[in-house]
Amino acid sequence: MSFSINTNLNGMWGQNQLQETNKSLSSSLDKFSSAKRINKSADDASYMLISDGLDSQIRGITEAMMNVNDAVSISQIADGGLGDATDIINTIRNKALEASNDSQNPESRAAIQSDIKSALENLNQIVQNTSYNGKSLLSGQFSNQMFHIGPNADETTKLSVQSTKPSNIGDSTYGKLTDIDVTTSEGAEKAIKISDAALKNIDSSRSEIGSFQNQLVSSMNILSIQAINESSSQSSIQDLDFSEESMVFSKMKALNDAKMFALAQGNVQASNVVNLLQD
Repeated sequence: MSFSINTNLNGMWGQNQLQETNKSLSSSLDKFSSAKRINKSADDASYMLISDGLDSQIRGITEAMMNVNDAVSISQIADGGLGDATDIINTIRNKALEASNDSQNPESRAAIQSDIKSALENLNQIVQNTSYNGKSLLSGQFSNQMFHIGPNADETTKLSVQSTKPSNIGDSTYGKLTDIDVTTSEGAEKAIKISDAALKNIDSSRSEIGSFQNQLVSSMNILSIQAINESSSQSSIQDLDFSEESMVFSKMKALNDAKMFALAQGNVQASNVVNLLQD
């Protein structure tokens, strides 16, 4: 058997093998600490691309669900305001019915007109105060407002809410709510017709909001199913199988011990040459 001092081939080979095993051990520890099978592209480049794509979709779905919740909140606030407006207009209608009866005299009709004026002021307050994040919902400005309700581009829907201002709702023939004058029997009869038309205007808006809300419920159900499916797919690719990785780790640990022993033996042979020279 020949001995060499300049080049310790056995030691070099042992060191190289030990480095490779240490890399595998380090990779295994990374997986344990993250609970992920893939932490870097070197672990599995093709599946990492797939996992990243799924992660992007899951994040998009999460954001879309938040957008849907915002849209639901907006529609509920708008519908609540319209409900209050309906109550006020019904009050005005009842006042008009009261004023239309000829048992009333000019003074009592003037008092009823004053009550209607107060009701219209309340309606204006509702229009001004019904808003979301600084956006007025009942003034007519909330038109063609877009909501992104999907994880991908162009997955959007729109909502428009007609104006509920007293000056904008009513009858095309007899006038708007602000034109109501019940100080005469004839004016009171017109006020009933104006009120009925205004109620129809609001019913139309509430119907559109109801359809919008139904669409949002459907979208939320779809997003929830998508989130489950995408998460399941990502889990099958990315999540670590602890029992399998434990076996890999144990194997690498045993190999590491064996290679450290081999490296030590390679270094012993080199030291033996020095010992021979000293003898």
